[in-house]
Amino acid sequence: MMRKNKPEERSVKEVAAAILSVRPYAVAELYAKLEERDFDPNEIEETIALFLEMGFLDDAAYAATLVSHYQKKGYGSRRIQQELTQRGVDREVADEALEALEDPAQRIDRLVAVAIRRAPLDVASKRRLVASLQRKGFLWEDIRDALSRAEADVEDE
Repeated sequence: MMRKNKPEERSVKEVAAAILSVRPYAVAELYAKLEERDFDPNEIEETIALFLEMGFLDDAAYAATLVSHYQKKGYGSRRIQQELTQRGVDREVADEALEALEDPAQRIDRLVAVAIRRAPLDVASKRRLVASLQRKGFLWEDIRDALSRAEADVEDE
C-alpha cells in the first residue's frame, strides 16, 4: 500500500496540482494560494511556468469560461469585469474575454419584459428594477434604452 505524503511534506507541484484539480484558477490566484502555504517564491514561479507550458493554466481560457458562466447567470459586463479583476485575471486578457459578451440589450429586454409581465411599472417598481439591473452589472445607458423600448412597446399595444 502506497503511503500518502502528509500535507506538510507535499511539494509545490503536488499542492498546485491538487488545487487545480478542484477548479480552474488564474495564474495570480494560484500564485496567491501557493504563497499562503509559505512555499519559496522561486519554486512557485517554476511550478507556474511548468503548468503554463503543460497547458494546465491558461488565463485566456479561464477568463472566457468565467465570462460565459456569469453571462448565463444574467450578469452584465461591469459585474463580470469586477469578478475577473477579483480573480486576478490580467486586464488585457479580461477585456478580450469580455468582447465575447452578447449584446446586453437583449438580456436587459428579457429581464424588463418579465418585470412588466408581473405588474405594470410604476415609479417605485421602475426604480427597484433599475437598481436590480445595476447590481447585476448592467450599464445605466443600456438600462435606460431598454426601459424606453419597453415603454414604447406598451404604448403600441
